[in-house]
Amino acid sequence: MRKLIDLTGQRFGRLTVISRAENGKSGQVRWNCICECGVKIMARGGNLLSGNTKSCGCLQKEGKIIDLTGQRFGRLVVVSRAENSKAGHPRWNCVCDCGGTTIADGQNLRNGHTRSCGCLIKEGAVESFRTHGMHETPTYGIWSCMKQRCTNPKHPSYKDYGGRGIKVCERWSEFENFYEDMGEEPRGLSLERKNNNGNYCPENCIYATQKEQTRNTRRTVLIEYQGKTQCMKDWAKELGINYATLRFRLQKHSPRIAFNM
Repeated sequence: MRKLIDLTGQRFGRLTVISRAENGKSGQVRWNCICECGVKIMARGGNLLSGNTKSCGCLQKEGKIIDLTGQRFGRLVVVSRAENSKAGHPRWNCVCDCGGTTIADGQNLRNGHTRSCGCLIKEGAVESFRTHGMHETPTYGIWSCMKQRCTNPKHPSYKDYGGRGIKVCERWSEFENFYEDMGEEPRGLSLERKNNNGNYCPENCIYATQKEQTRNTRRTVLIEYQGKTQCMKDWAKELGINYATLRFRLQKHSPRIAFNM
């Protein structure tokens, strides 16, 4: 019987034997090995000794790798090979035009998914915020909600706005223009259309109190008298007449007064 040669601690190519493994089904002696790339495998002793097995397989993969050293991808220039990813993908050390460095997957470099050390994404985010810098403000929220009510059929209030044909003027499709025309939302006020059936545009919008908005709904009866138009409650207050009394008189003498719905 041939004496077993202990390979523990010996190096074969990129592999270092760390311990004896269970024999193969045919009785072949196998060894637990660790590769330079960090991957552990079991290898036959005969293949190690003959040089048929010299790595976990990474040598074969690298033989097919295109050397990207010196090539430019967006803002990145590849300077050297880096350690493979855990999945065995080739990675590269790169230097960015901004001075930063990064390790990038070769495939991501070639297909354009990685073009910088991350500075391009940061600059894009800064530029987007710099446009008006008001994404978190109440005024931006008013503008956004206005557009949603008029353009998004899934919005809960769409039926009362976009569903009725209410539109946002072309100029106000951009927040910057809306802000230039209307300014910051005053505390306690909100956006209101003077003509409840009209569109959202500079000529038809003001900031109003909740009370003013409540009186400017489609259900409110507007009364025109002596060239002035206001709701019945305001007329009662102005004339010093009880609301119920005024309502009775209007119903009795309606031919003399125009009702606008």
